[in-house]
Amino acid sequence: MRKNTLNFIVDLAGLLAMLLMAFSGLLMRFVLPPRRGSGPHRTLWGWDRHDWGDLHFWAAVALGALLVLHVVLHWRWVCTTVVGFVRRGEAGAPATAGVRCLWGLAFAVLLVALVGGMLWFASSGVQVEADAGGGGRGGRGAPTWQPDR
Repeated sequence: MRKNTLNFIVDLAGLLAMLLMAFSGLLMRFVLPPRRGSGPHRTLWGWDRHDWGDLHFWAAVALGALLVLHVVLHWRWVCTTVVGFVRRGEAGAPATAGVRCLWGLAFAVLLVALVGGMLWFASSGVQVEADAGGGGRGGRGAPTWQPDR
């Protein structure tokens, strides 16, 4: 398969994953909002908001995998562009392929560390609350958690 055709297929699949994420996210926000107390249980095509949330999550996983594949297919461009930003204004010989690759890897490690750091920061701020019977998974019952006094 030609590289151009492969790029097109990967990018089209990424677009479809993004559209699915946008659709499911808007659907959960505006069409199937969280249940309040004993409010009605809403479904669309036999799926409730948690089923749509699972689809939303797996669309995000697919999009992440497709983005990684997209970067792999354009790795040479990524490395060259990162070196161009780092060495902007420097006169001298152009960077070798090895140097470009190292700068690209450093940039990728920085991005992974950034995402990992955000996940760590979010997980360190999680508070556990007792279930107040607010409608099951994802319910918004009255919080019963109290800070230590």
